[in-house]
Amino acid sequence: MPQVPCPKPGCGWSVDPATVPAGQVVTCPKCGQRFRLAAPTLPASRGTGVGSSLWVIGGVLLAIAVLGGVVASAVALKRNLGGRTPVIASANVRDPDRNFTFGTPGIDWATDPDTRNALAVNVIGLRRVNGPETWAALAVRDFGSRTPLASELRDAMTAALGRVFDNLPPEPALEPTIWAGQPASVWKFRGQHKTTGAVCAGEAVATTHKGVGYWFYGWAVERDFNPTDIQQVRDGFKLLDGRTNWRPAAASEVTFRSPAGGYRLTAYENIWESVPTSDDLELRGVLKGRGNRDFPPRAAVRVWRTAGPGDPVAVADGRVRKENTRDPAAFGPTAFDELTEPPAGDAPPGPEATGTAVRRLRATSGSDDTGKSVRLVVFAGVRVGGDVMTAEASCPWDEREIWERRLVQLVGSLRE
Repeated sequence: MPQVPCPKPGCGWSVDPATVPAGQVVTCPKCGQRFRLAAPTLPASRGTGVGSSLWVIGGVLLAIAVLGGVVASAVALKRNLGGRTPVIASANVRDPDRNFTFGTPGIDWATDPDTRNALAVNVIGLRRVNGPETWAALAVRDFGSRTPLASELRDAMTAALGRVFDNLPPEPALEPTIWAGQPASVWKFRGQHKTTGAVCAGEAVATTHKGVGYWFYGWAVERDFNPTDIQQVRDGFKLLDGRTNWRPAAASEVTFRSPAGGYRLTAYENIWESVPTSDDLELRGVLKGRGNRDFPPRAAVRVWRTAGPGDPVAVADGRVRKENTRDPAAFGPTAFDELTEPPAGDAPPGPEATGTAVRRLRATSGSDDTGKSVRLVVFAGVRVGGDVMTAEASCPWDEREIWERRLVQLVGSLRE
């Protein structure tokens, strides 16, 4: 049987009509053009001979099809999908260990290994094969005894979609929502499919419950995108009532003290270590295992001792600006912008810092010619006897959401 070409001039893609039911709307994977395959013309029957027999046989076959219901449709769909097994309405993914079930959305949808592999998700990929083509997928990760951070949920979302789409915004515009009865974040995205070049619209949703992270993705070519279709698939996801003994790991308090005595800093994660320094104290923090990065997020803390009188906050401010100003002749000017909005990012384990005043700066050094360096700087100052102790913590500006609240907590714990 001859191939049916895409009607868009110059496209060049074609489809074998034997693989698609007659009358079905086909979406060209190359240019996104939609067209319907014509139904074949059958000769009309005459009299009461063979034609009547065909009508009788047809009636019997129709009755069998009605009785067969989903099974007959599934067999036909499997043939149309080139042998791939379709998803039927009664099929479920049930995972007691990771505390969820996912009811697949019925005969219009088929499991799709290509979608699963493209996103690198670990549960299921789906493709709608009756009606406008739509894709969906589900990913799950067990974080053990800890609750995944909001940044981890977001980073996994952007990494998965970044494998499939170009021209996504550098930072997802997340909005609060509810999914499976839990607070969640939704990203209503728009991007260009890397394989077909088609502009697509979709939604990605992430949530967490009892130490497990869950991600759902759904999209279609932009002109076919229907949020209701995506919602119906996403609503097939339900949480179970398992993991009854799950409890988040208790925060472990770690205290760092001055080598000479007189002050302390307190952290609630085992991510900091003391390193040799000419300053009064220096710590290095590394967040290992966050988002499978080649270079895990890093931050630094330094404590300086300044002898003499003066308001501790003012003395600390002057010391921080001096220590973070690079040689202007070699590196260009340094600018400091004070931050007044609430700290960004994930809340760390342990109590929020209270008592010691904490200030935050955006420090920009260099120029377009020499290259700019932008850092988040968080600091506090307290008086210890005749000295002012200044604790300063910093990280790259593009890791602000990962570190800021942690640094505020740590620096704000500065005490005599």
